[in-house]
Amino acid sequence: MCQARQKQVRKGRSMDIVYEDKRIVVAVKPAGIVSVDQPGGMPELLRQTLHTACIRTVHRLDAPVAGLMVFARSAYAAGELKHLRRLVFMALMIAACIVLSHCTIRVGEGLSISVTFLARALCALVCGPVMVILFGAAEDTLSFFLSSGGYPYFPGYMLTTILGCIVYALFFYRARITWRRIILAKLLTNIQNVFLGSLWSAILYSKGYLYYMATSAVKNALYLPLQILMIGFLFQALLPVLGRQGKLPNQLPQGRIPW
Repeated sequence: MCQARQKQVRKGRSMDIVYEDKRIVVAVKPAGIVSVDQPGGMPELLRQTLHTACIRTVHRLDAPVAGLMVFARSAYAAGELKHLRRLVFMALMIAACIVLSHCTIRVGEGLSISVTFLARALCALVCGPVMVILFGAAEDTLSFFLSSGGYPYFPGYMLTTILGCIVYALFFYRARITWRRIILAKLLTNIQNVFLGSLWSAILYSKGYLYYMATSAVKNALYLPLQILMIGFLFQALLPVLGRQGKLPNQLPQGRIPW
């Protein structure tokens, strides 16, 4: 196991090194220097300062911003750090779902939209289809215990949440985001909600499957256009931010989501 030892801030040839061990380097990025690996960037300067061949960027700061940055000294360490960052992001999205479960948008008499799907779609975009399985299970279970509203716990609803998150991930993760992808992903999750949600309601309650399916189909059809727009506007706002942080490839070259 690597033995990390704390050092005092010392002057390198080009910058201040705050901490280093065999896996990571923590350095002060001066304003005006880019954080990515290009001529004059932080990785190149660190390689010169530390006389090492491998320095990898695992997150970013904008060029005008000065601050502490963590760099990996191997591909394995970079993978570990990025995996940890995704776990932290996933935990934040679980917390967001729990908070958003108390927020609804009223669209008509007896009709209101839950907005938890926004956090689920965002988590799928960043974390991918494997991690969202864990996310869906944890989010559904924690949401039940913290904000169930008196409804009984039923594992079928957890399955619905997991499958919905997987659908989002298959359309969004490491993909070029377009309105077509958003429309198809939300359409498929709503269809899934109609068929599976009706099945779980028929098992739990007294009325028949077709009754629940007809009611759910009408509601999901009415919700669909607004849900698509909400995901699109959310991605439009956050894709540039996530790209600058290194969580996603840079997208929206024209400043908007293409068709």
